[in-house]
Amino acid sequence: MPSYQHSSPDMRTIPDKLLAQIIHNFESFPNETVDFSRPYLRRRLQTIYPLFIIIYCLLIILGSLGNVAMVVHILRRRLHRDQTCAYLLNVGFCNLIMGFTVLPLSLAILLIQNWVFGSFLCYFVPMMQDVPLHATTLTLVLATLDLQRRLCSPPRPAPPPFLAVLAAWVAAVCVVLPYAVYMNYIDLEGVFGPQFKGAGICTVNLGDDIAEYNRGLFVALYAVPLGIMAFLQVRISSELRRRHQQPITLAMLDSTSSPSQPTAAQQHELWTLNATPKPSVSTMMTDLQDGRDSLLYPETHQLPSFLSPTPDSVGGGGGAQTPTLLRGRTPSLYNLEETQTELQREKRTQKYLALIVTVFAVCLCPLMILRLVSNVVTETYDNSGHFDLTFITFVWLAFLPTVTTPTLYAAWRLSRSTKERLLSHIHACCHGGGGGRGGRRAPRPDVDSLKF
Repeated sequence: MPSYQHSSPDMRTIPDKLLAQIIHNFESFPNETVDFSRPYLRRRLQTIYPLFIIIYCLLIILGSLGNVAMVVHILRRRLHRDQTCAYLLNVGFCNLIMGFTVLPLSLAILLIQNWVFGSFLCYFVPMMQDVPLHATTLTLVLATLDLQRRLCSPPRPAPPPFLAVLAAWVAAVCVVLPYAVYMNYIDLEGVFGPQFKGAGICTVNLGDDIAEYNRGLFVALYAVPLGIMAFLQVRISSELRRRHQQPITLAMLDSTSSPSQPTAAQQHELWTLNATPKPSVSTMMTDLQDGRDSLLYPETHQLPSFLSPTPDSVGGGGGAQTPTLLRGRTPSLYNLEETQTELQREKRTQKYLALIVTVFAVCLCPLMILRLVSNVVTETYDNSGHFDLTFITFVWLAFLPTVTTPTLYAAWRLSRSTKERLLSHIHACCHGGGGGRGGRRAPRPDVDSLKF
């Protein structure tokens, strides 16, 4: 073992806790002839490291391909005009940063026992690992807030997604800047002599209270955002259920043919009108098919203020009064179908956004908890192998949403015929091109796709 007890002026300036970590780092190597300028695998991972290389490479490849496809699909079809897709576009960029840079570096650091990456990466890598994760969390909060605003408070103006995403990135960068204070790089050549040229140790400065900092990150950028998103999802689900129970109100609005468009506040008044029970969709369709027009009269069904009847004599007499917005036209089955289509689209958006958030939160949870525990449990020579195995597994799990997010996006936005063609290609590739002309199933017509 190297003589780390060598006395030097630099060594006396090292705090006792950091010195204990240096000793622990030396003890993990088998003998005193180790060249610390060369990388060495961690003791516990020497027999199983090929498995982690394979699963990390699969995560990098599948995540990169999936997120590139998602970003290209959003940009080519100009879906970024929809604010939910605009926020998912930023999630895709975050995933690409994690796939191309963060994951390879994290795998190398988790597999190699000694630090051979220099002083710059010692301070920069912890920040680079956390910034995309925090930016993704804040972007998902923004997407959920926007969906709740659009459904529950339509009159409120929405902030531009670009500015909101830029603010999320700035916040994510600001909260990781303290890592530069808590990290320490020890140049072993300056401490122990020229035989350690090019070698160093990157460690956490335990003299500072990093445990408080990690708890603050857990609360501010994991627990609180998840609580906010859960609350907003409950409100969104409640609003969608309420709209499903009274779909007739918006069916009376044909905004494409109305000579006087209702304002956003008036549209919101239509949704929030619930003073009297509304007839079911089947009842209204029956009435329309039978030629009944009782749904146009306020004495049968209460109407909002801007749909209130105005004197309009039919045939010059004091006949039936017709709401101003509906004068000269009647509701149609097309209006009902359009209303139901819009409602189903919002339900589908809420469903898949909730799935993306849930998978992201579940996959990130073990790593966030492990960070809190690692500040309490002291790593020793006996349990260091368990720490190494647990960390490398939980980091892989934390980055698993780089694959699941584009997969859920594909299930959400792609039409049924496109998904069937994609599945047929995957099936043919898995079976060595066995899906020939005779065995290839023709896709079904996409008659019930709403082109989400």
